Amino acid sequence: NALAEVAWNEPQELIGKMDRRRSAANGVRYVEIAPGDQEAITAFIAGRLRAAGS
Repeated sequence: NALAEVAWNEPQELIGKMDRRRSAANGVRYVEIAPGDQEAITAFIAGRLRAAGS
């Protein structure tokens, strides 16, 4: 099994009648990934990187 660090940053915006507030949700989580899942995740990421490069 592999151990992965997952980090995210999600912009958020709260719009009210009087004002607008911007913030971000941030986080880090460590997850354990089974070998079969690791192969699928690696293939998915490689495909996304190829698509982004074209």
